[in-house]
Amino acid sequence: MDPLTSQDPVRLGEFTLLARLGSGGMGRVYLARSPGGMQVAIKVIREDIAESADALARFRREVATVRTVRGPYTARLVGASLEEPPHWLATEFVPGPTLLRASRGTPLEPALCTGLFAALAEALVAVHAHGVVHRDVKPHNVILAPGGPQLIDFGIARGDEQTALTHTGHTPGTVGYSAPEVLLGGAAGPAADVFALGATMAAAATGRPPYGSGEWPVVGYRVVYGEVDVAGVEPDLAALIRRCVAREPAERPTPEEIVRRCGVSYALAELPAYRRLHAPEPEASEPAAAPGAPAEASPWAHPTVTATDRPPVPAPEPEPESEPEPESTSAPGPASDGPPEAPARTAPPPPPPPRTAPRAARGRRRAPLLAGGGLVAVGAAVTLLAWLLPNDGGDASADDSPTDGPADGSPTDGPADDGGGEGGGTVSIGVRFDQPGMSVLTPEGEPAGFDADVARYVAAELGYAEEDIDWVEAPAPERVTMLQTGEVDFLVAAFTITDERMTEVDFAGPYLSSRQDLLLRADDELTDVSELNDRVLCSVSGSTSARAVSDGLAPGVTLVEQATYGECLDALASGQVDAVTTDDATLAGYASAEPGVYRLAGLSLGGPYEYGVGVPKGETELADSIDAALARMVADGSWAESVETHFGGAEDYEPSPPVL
Repeated sequence: MDPLTSQDPVRLGEFTLLARLGSGGMGRVYLARSPGGMQVAIKVIREDIAESADALARFRREVATVRTVRGPYTARLVGASLEEPPHWLATEFVPGPTLLRASRGTPLEPALCTGLFAALAEALVAVHAHGVVHRDVKPHNVILAPGGPQLIDFGIARGDEQTALTHTGHTPGTVGYSAPEVLLGGAAGPAADVFALGATMAAAATGRPPYGSGEWPVVGYRVVYGEVDVAGVEPDLAALIRRCVAREPAERPTPEEIVRRCGVSYALAELPAYRRLHAPEPEASEPAAAPGAPAEASPWAHPTVTATDRPPVPAPEPEPESEPEPESTSAPGPASDGPPEAPARTAPPPPPPPRTAPRAARGRRRAPLLAGGGLVAVGAAVTLLAWLLPNDGGDASADDSPTDGPADGSPTDGPADDGGGEGGGTVSIGVRFDQPGMSVLTPEGEPAGFDADVARYVAAELGYAEEDIDWVEAPAPERVTMLQTGEVDFLVAAFTITDERMTEVDFAGPYLSSRQDLLLRADDELTDVSELNDRVLCSVSGSTSARAVSDGLAPGVTLVEQATYGECLDALASGQVDAVTTDDATLAGYASAEPGVYRLAGLSLGGPYEYGVGVPKGETELADSIDAALARMVADGSWAESVETHFGGAEDYEPSPPVL
């Protein structure tokens, strides 16, 4: 929870805003108070996003669903504004941690799991009774409130009659919790919610992801062909979980049957183990989670696996072939003994991708298509997921060529891919949505800036058209993880090449070099480092620039740390600080956005820092292809043209082209 800033509204409708609960690419979630003193959580959609008919329709559908579904395990709708900006939705404020946070790495005891199982099944009874399918049940969307668990985030819920996929490649839900029929392009009916509930309880009972960690295609393979991980779970509980995640929807129990099978005879909220979960920790209060705003992830990082959404992904664990065999499969010890040893996989390990597979096909993992009962290629090449999920359900080997044709035997459209990350289908690219000059999200919902230009040029050189790009927001703290988990194919997101990062991911480039500098108000005459004494500087907490100041940039300088550079800029504009410090490329973007208001000091305070295109570890062919594309961008003048377009308003900023 963060305090409000000058950019935040004071009131929305009848509600007085109190604090920020979270924010993301789609908007913000606020804690607010009604005139009578009731605390509410308010979701507000950004005006530019609301101009999208699809986004607004989804938001209105969420409001209608929350208004319709009423029960002890769902937050009540308090108010909404749907007709004109700002569009917002207010619900009861639900304090407490998510089930994800409570159970990650720590198996919950059987009695607690059984009580949660029954309560969440009862929640689904109420949801389904209104003709609604939640479509995204998972630990992230369960809040452990003092009075009992709450099922939140109906942002992708649909009526039963609307559950079939209506847009090619847009699979509802979160991989690992989405049912096999959903991953294969079928309808997400009530039975899919039961599957997700079973997977959720497997995660709670083991402290581990139900189908392991890894890239989207790998986990998807385990869901369709493997078995849920319930090693060490109490036998009756494990048996009920297995029934819920049966491959065939008709074989799964109904929510009503789950409640009966659990046979709970106690009040969950009175169970000591449950009270311990939602009680605040002594050293720091548990961040309160709002409906649709779990503390682990941005409340607007929608879990639907589509072009612009980023499902929260657990930290990567070793792939099956590198895992040691466990000595036993007995129940894990208590949490104080440390996280349990990972059991042997019950799912068959995914076969290694063929060496001839197109590198950029990784981006198409988020667009499985149904054709003849299997996943098929998009355009010119078969996706990695299509290869992992063969049409006949048999084993695939490294000798099976993924480019021989689509799984249904129909001819492909266009030439086959020859490897190296070239063309066909879609590509997922991570960029910043909030960094002027480098990359910001436009009112049309597309990124614009130098990084965005580089990303488009590289994508085009790899054979992708503009409409083939899935733009994914890449916040600074999440960039390495996004590459490691396969959420994006590559990143062009002001990503500095460092020795530490190169142990975790690989880079192409660099495509831009920068140095630490200061952004001053235009009338500030500072010209030398010695003049920094007694000045107040602002930077982002934990950044390289902040550390440089803390390490003694000038003897008398005072450092103010904020969560974002936007907040630093607000402080500079209001006179609370004298300068903002970070790399000159970022600062040039801010200066160029407001010519005559700010200027760069032109000081070399640190660096050089080299921006690279981040690629997953080991993707050397893709990195080489990107290097070649960057060299062509410099040679044909496109690089210099983009620099002038996005940084031309900043005086004294003339970066040199990279040498590739």
